[in-house]
Amino acid sequence: LRNLLHESPLNKRIQYMIEVLFAVRKDQFKANPSGLDLVNENVQYTHMFALDDPCKLEPMHDENSDDEEKSNIGSFDSDEESK
Repeated sequence: LRNLLHESPLNKRIQYMIEVLFAVRKDQFKANPSGLDLVNENVQYTHMFALDDPCKLEPMHDENSDDEEKSNIGSFDSDEESK
């Protein structure tokens, strides 16, 4: 990452993100709870796919649908936040 940061033409946002990663590492991840260090193997998810696998894209929202439940995909639900 250090070589990438200093020797590659990156946009400012990416440069900032890399610099933040270095700062977090230098601070020894003190802002992260220690309970997040390890994840139980029974809870881990592994995703295996090849970049050349064929895939079928499915629309997440049917523009012609009046179904409000489907049209709220990805929207903020204040009731869910309060639970």
